[in-house]
Amino acid sequence: MSSIRLVTFPFLVSTLLASCVIDEDVEAGEDGENDSFPSGKADGGIDANSVEAAGVLALVNDQWIDADLLVTDAGLARRAARNIIAHRDGADGTFGTADDNLFDTLAELDAVLYVGPVTLNKLVGYAEGHGYVQRWSNRASMSTERTYFGAVRGADGRIYAVGGTGTVTMEAYAPSTNTWAQLAEMPTPRYGHAVAIGADGKIYAIGGYNTIGDRAYHATVEAYTPSTNTWETLAPMPTARALHSAVTGPDGRIYVIGGYNEQRGTLRTVEVYTPSTNTWATAASMPSARYTLATAVGDDGNIYAFGGTINNESQATVEAYNPTTNTWSTLDKMFTPRTGLAAVTAKDGLIYLIGGDDGRSIFPLTTVLTFKASTKAWSGVQSNLVGRSHLAAAEGADGKLYVLGGYEPINGAMATVEAYTR
Repeated sequence: MSSIRLVTFPFLVSTLLASCVIDEDVEAGEDGENDSFPSGKADGGIDANSVEAAGVLALVNDQWIDADLLVTDAGLARRAARNIIAHRDGADGTFGTADDNLFDTLAELDAVLYVGPVTLNKLVGYAEGHGYVQRWSNRASMSTERTYFGAVRGADGRIYAVGGTGTVTMEAYAPSTNTWAQLAEMPTPRYGHAVAIGADGKIYAIGGYNTIGDRAYHATVEAYTPSTNTWETLAPMPTARALHSAVTGPDGRIYVIGGYNEQRGTLRTVEVYTPSTNTWATAASMPSARYTLATAVGDDGNIYAFGGTINNESQATVEAYNPTTNTWSTLDKMFTPRTGLAAVTAKDGLIYLIGGDDGRSIFPLTTVLTFKASTKAWSGVQSNLVGRSHLAAAEGADGKLYVLGGYEPINGAMATVEAYTR
């Protein structure tokens, strides 16, 4: 009798311990043995072609990732972590050998026992926080290197890059095909101009430096019509200037802000163009004079002016203009001074501030800030791939942010393009 008890006791203990492990996982809300991740975003799943999916696969296929790390750092259940690594490393349990079975698809990972929605969501969170999710990617380069230029998204969904140092060319990018097409040249050679998309669908090139000879300051305004691929000359701006910024307000008028004029120096001047009447008016001046600043419309309908330069020093200044009351207000400064930056208002309501120089380093910034105007809240997203200043940026019809050209001290003017997937 005693011998029977000695045999059965260890068996009962092991059975109870196994049961406790299973119960512990279930109580923790972990995935069951054959749980499967729902398909499609509408069901709460992860798009198999998304940057999140690619990041998770990069994470689990990384040779430095083991089961213990997935448990302690990523928060996975032990069974799920062990099964993922066992699948990846093959029968011999060693990474880097002939029987390795790296994960090629999210479905393959989802098919591992005890891997399902809970596990995959934890993997996404860890991948996001540790650089495995790459939201920036290189796209087709422009045909021309450009800096001190402008870019906007047209009504046709293409992104138009206009002029720049040493060029009068114009080209348009189609995100759907990742291709560029050459268009009619800007009639007046200039750079350091501002570009804005009008409520009428025309693309306006305003002011700038003369690219030939005396580098005079322009008041010239020319508009491009995409449907006819033609330019027209319009009423000149009252104040000739370069290195200013222009943005189309919620009222459909184009606001030209700040800049530089050799006779008047650094400008606080704000002038407003009405496309329907081809006329200019003067608005309240900015509190702070500056050039190489960036402007964007916030989700509250106000126009925000960020950064810039005065007396050869980069600024962290942020000021807001209310078109209804024609008044400015001064806000808290940015964390870092920036000049020669780009600002884009995206459909998520955030203003993205990209690139520029901080005046402290010879290399441009890669950090990307976000600003929500209605709450005055600052945050940030993943840094872009290459630091650049005096660049241009626009949101594509596909919801991605496109960063174009710019300058960096090693290679000079750039033609490269990056896209940010949110």
